[in-house]
Amino acid sequence: MRRLLPSLTALFFILLSIPAQAEVIDRIVAVVNNDVVTQSELDTEARGAYTHIDATVPPERRQQVRQQVRGEVLDSLIDKLLVAQRAKELKIKVTEKEIDDAVQEVLDRNKITREALLAGLAETGINEHIYRNTLRSQLLQNKLIAQELRNKVVITDEMARKEHRRRGGGGGATTTAGEAKKGGKQIVYTLQQIGCRWDDIEGRELSPEALTANKEKARERVEKVYQMAKSGGDFASLAAQYSDLMSAADQGNLGALPANELDADMLATVRGLSDGEVSGIIETPNAFQFFKLVKTERKNSEAVKDNAALQPTDDFAQVKNQIIDDLYDTEMKKAFSNWAKELRDNAYIRKM
Repeated sequence: MRRLLPSLTALFFILLSIPAQAEVIDRIVAVVNNDVVTQSELDTEARGAYTHIDATVPPERRQQVRQQVRGEVLDSLIDKLLVAQRAKELKIKVTEKEIDDAVQEVLDRNKITREALLAGLAETGINEHIYRNTLRSQLLQNKLIAQELRNKVVITDEMARKEHRRRGGGGGATTTAGEAKKGGKQIVYTLQQIGCRWDDIEGRELSPEALTANKEKARERVEKVYQMAKSGGDFASLAAQYSDLMSAADQGNLGALPANELDADMLATVRGLSDGEVSGIIETPNAFQFFKLVKTERKNSEAVKDNAALQPTDDFAQVKNQIIDDLYDTEMKKAFSNWAKELRDNAYIRKM
């Protein structure tokens, strides 16, 4: 991306040196502080997307889709330029060897040759130069994030345990000293759970259409199982057979959970139940769930802490690192989004 000339006089003399018959084929599409994005850079960055559009979108809609993609790609280029500018301020660089290592990692991970990689890229309109520049931008962003944001995102064990329970994991309940007053009494719920998910269990990203379809199917499944549970069906057997949640491996058992460790929706659902009663269905970010209250106890806070330490934690231990990684990725994306917005807000940006 070209630096803006510091002098209009210099620009004037350069323009005078261009023959009158010469055709100017490039133009500026955005100004970002003291740098610019050119039309050729935008076209190069969007080439792969344009190739896909031409191959898959009906002719009457191509121009509309191209315009939409053009705006998205331009915004992406502006963000990349802001990252590059900030990295330059902090003297952060990416070497050719680091790019070579990144390419090799892609080859090793996908078990392909360099020739096969380049051939696959060529089919989407991307050459090696474009690909390496993309890797350079990604590596530069990663380094910048490591320096600017990494210390701002902290995932605690308690956050991981809460997420584990939200996903349907059992056991591993703990309370902190601040949450349990010494000598006080606490309500502890022993719960079973059944849930039907609509996201991809392996974590693959789904299209909005696929998510909508999956959600309707999940709703139908959970309502069917719910009626069976309300009609006296054995909850543990139903959980083992129909639930999509991790607790299904333990017949839906979540163990004994202190009330102050349940999230607001879950607590509101179970707090009015009698022992042995089945709750209504609630919607969480990725599933429909309902619960059976096995028993309610009021325990001394210290006893709750001691009992929690005896709860089975094998399932949590097995997935703890993955949950922490997932939470970290999510929080880093939020932090980066806020950081990038701050960069944009403090920058001079003008789209042509």
